[in-house]
Amino acid sequence: SCAPVAVRNARWLTAFGNGSFGFAQGRGISSAKYLFSADDLANTAWQTLDHAQTWTANAGATIHQDRFLLTGVLAYGSGLRTGPDNDQHVPGHFTVDISMQYTLLTHAFPVRVGVDVINAFDEHYAYRIANGFVGSSYGAPRSVYLSLSLPLAREPGHGGAAGSDAR
Repeated sequence: SCAPVAVRNARWLTAFGNGSFGFAQGRGISSAKYLFSADDLANTAWQTLDHAQTWTANAGATIHQDRFLLTGVLAYGSGLRTGPDNDQHVPGHFTVDISMQYTLLTHAFPVRVGVDVINAFDEHYAYRIANGFVGSSYGAPRSVYLSLSLPLAREPGHGGAAGSDAR
């Protein structure tokens, strides 16, 4: 199930939030059977799947100021199942992503430059730990990306006019 919420102030703010509860189970073993004993393969009891996270939530906001955008997103995950018998949870985690974008008006074609910082506080967290044949995985460290967006055609509603000065 999911519970989304959205807020919009057309002048300067857009915000959202959502949360979900998930529960997934399966019976028996259907892949990598060579890794399991005959007793494990004979077990057809229901088990919570290792790739199902119970709670997930996201919240974010974008501030608009003329040609400048600043966006922040907070994400929460309660942790995937783990352990040799898939009966434990990886600890939950929070991450923060921040994006900034500025639009340059060059004639009729807006050029956008941006910076995205993923996992801004360099949160170190386990994504999964020793869950059978997949092994262990960890969340990505802080990453910074630069972007340049050049439209291939005139954008409708763009206020720039051909021959106008770049701002």
